[in-house]
Amino acid sequence: MALVRRRNLRTDQRGAAILEFSVVAGTMIVMLFGIVEFANLFSQWNSAVKAVQVGARVAATSAPVWKEAAELTGAELEDSEATGGGSLPGHAITYNYNIVCTKAAGCTGTDTIKDNVGRTYVDDAMDVIVFGRDPNNKACDDPPGEYFGMCDIYNRITTDNVRVTYEHTGVGYSTRPGGLVPTITVEIIGLNFQFIFLDDIMGIFNEQDLNQVPIPGLLTTMIAEDMRPGAPTF
Repeated sequence: MALVRRRNLRTDQRGAAILEFSVVAGTMIVMLFGIVEFANLFSQWNSAVKAVQVGARVAATSAPVWKEAAELTGAELEDSEATGGGSLPGHAITYNYNIVCTKAAGCTGTDTIKDNVGRTYVDDAMDVIVFGRDPNNKACDDPPGEYFGMCDIYNRITTDNVRVTYEHTGVGYSTRPGGLVPTITVEIIGLNFQFIFLDDIMGIFNEQDLNQVPIPGLLTTMIAEDMRPGAPTF
């Protein structure tokens, strides 16, 4: 009798379908969660990249966050250089600056400009880059095409997440009527990915907090065009 029972146990197929389904379903669920998570992360990265492109465009056509950038006219060069009307690349050693502006630190950096210009940070100028050009609006989701700012593209961006750099790269010339032309770089800083499932799963095993993973590669560089408060919308 015992022998018969052992043979039946070896050949019994009952429950096999449930076991196979459990294995396959578990794998499929993990794959589905992975696809959703990847799509979510890619969407965040794509929105942030587009936002930083918009921010650079706004910065190139708006009043500068570094106030003194709007006051550089070429007269800061030595007299012998300024009157020559020569191109700036020839004066890169005597006329140079690299100023970085953030809300937390203000504007800092170095320059070799005659009489050493100031480092004045302008809150309103940063607000324009982030929220758009409407002076009465410090929120996101403006009507498309009106007062676009970075957070209208990606609403997690605040003024704390933006770094603007004004750098002399030799563009322009000393007698340009509108002043010298800085190269402007707009970056997103301190902005991390937001996970849907994976961070909770990792938390079960006391692993790294994935919501501390920064969104990488977020900067755009442009040549300044018309850095004044009344620059047109786009």
